[in-house]
Amino acid sequence: MAKAFTLSEVLITLGTIGIVAAMTLPALIQHRQKIIIETRLKKFYTSINQALIMSEIKYGDKENWYIQNNEDFYETYLKENLATLRTEDISNNEKLLYLKDGSGVILNIYHACPSDKCGGHIVFCSEVKYCQNGIDKSTYGSKQFLFGYWPNNSDTSFRYHYHKGIEPYKVYWNGKLSGFNVGCNETGGNYCAALIQYNNWTIPNNYPKKL
Repeated sequence: MAKAFTLSEVLITLGTIGIVAAMTLPALIQHRQKIIIETRLKKFYTSINQALIMSEIKYGDKENWYIQNNEDFYETYLKENLATLRTEDISNNEKLLYLKDGSGVILNIYHACPSDKCGGHIVFCSEVKYCQNGIDKSTYGSKQFLFGYWPNNSDTSFRYHYHKGIEPYKVYWNGKLSGFNVGCNETGGNYCAALIQYNNWTIPNNYPKKL
């Protein structure tokens, strides 16, 4: 006849299982979050730039588009070809787009177009809830990811945005992998989306931010 487990043995076993779960669960959650960010970040980059390309076919070269504010940019040049559930005007004249995959985008066009400085910041959130209180620079690289749109700015510091669509923020970047260290570290996250793009849309193992 098989020996039955004693109560103390059962409790010890359950305790061991609990300890192992407590040790492994955070890593599993972190890995899942990493996959969500990578997948949605790449999808966002592709889909929003495809929307711009489709609008260029309809309205001509983006360098000549007439944009006075976020509403103009979205309603005229993005809405028709970007899979959006709804929009919301939030703080500081920012416009939040709720995307169909559960992610969010904040539009912050602060220079009217057409002009040399036409454009502004675009902020992507892997989950829309991270965008609902507006732009929060302290979360860049973990909850929010900074992009830029400056198709007409020929200043050398904007060379990675000139004649481009919506790109991960690279203002003043020196073009080298080591250059990301000044803008994607424990205290700053401006370059984090660009670093992930540089790494083929995967978050590197030595990524400095907690996701």
